[in-house]
Amino acid sequence: MSYFSDFIIRGGDTYTDRGDVSSVDFDQGDLTLNENWHDLDLSSIIPAGTKSVNLLIQINWGSTGRALVLRKNGNTNAKNVMRCWQQVASSAITYHGIVSVDENRKIEYWGHASPISIEITILSWFI
Repeated sequence: MSYFSDFIIRGGDTYTDRGDVSSVDFDQGDLTLNENWHDLDLSSIIPAGTKSVNLLIQINWGSTGRALVLRKNGNTNAKNVMRCWQQVASSAITYHGIVSVDENRKIEYWGHASPISIEITILSWFI
């Protein structure tokens, strides 16, 4: 358990550290990558009432300019998003960020096709 585990954030939100995670939660085989928005259901991992998740994402495409983008399910714009860009071809890049979830504990993602690998791990959440 981390130092910040289960403490109250100013404003009333509770941060919950997931602990010592042993494997990724989602990989490219779990995703539909066709440059369209798709839902990603996190409800089997995070509890009801969760407002946002803290994600660790590793991406790797064979060429630059490829991306994985994540946002709150139901949002229609692409400004309040987490963008994971492939900056160097065939080199794994790690991103860390917070994404809001909807009341059903879903987020949306958009990505380019044919990655070498994508790994998404939920590290913690805010309730």
